[in-house]
Amino acid sequence: MLQQGRTETEAEAHTVKVFSSIVDKTLINLDVLSRVTQGDKLYKQTDGSLAIQRPWRLLFLQRTIMMVSRWDSHTHIQDLVQQAEFLFQYGDPADRGRIQETLTRAVHGLRSLQKTYEDDALFVSTMEVMIRRIGLRFGVSLNNLV
Repeated sequence: MLQQGRTETEAEAHTVKVFSSIVDKTLINLDVLSRVTQGDKLYKQTDGSLAIQRPWRLLFLQRTIMMVSRWDSHTHIQDLVQQAEFLFQYGDPADRGRIQETLTRAVHGLRSLQKTYEDDALFVSTMEVMIRRIGLRFGVSLNNLV
């Protein structure tokens, strides 16, 4: 019986460690998103982390070779925001403040992507919907989501 109790405790510790790792990876990706400036583009690396591509003359060619589009980035961002919302709602209450703060800062990157792709009304609109959803779900004034 003692062995089973010890195994349950070890399993719980492992679950907490895995969950904590997911929170950290989510916060890191949100922080990367917050650092996007106008003209930058995003892509998802093989390890699942976001990376910024700064503007340069052959960026379009690089993205074509990598088979990365703005809509791929959109999907990754949407998944990231949904993961942050899930972790905020169901995760450790001690992480909620960090998640909310980092997600709110990430709106800066969303606004920058809107400027980067200002010629694409659909993309800009989907980013705006995401920004407004963040504002509503986290009780942040739209004026503070810059």
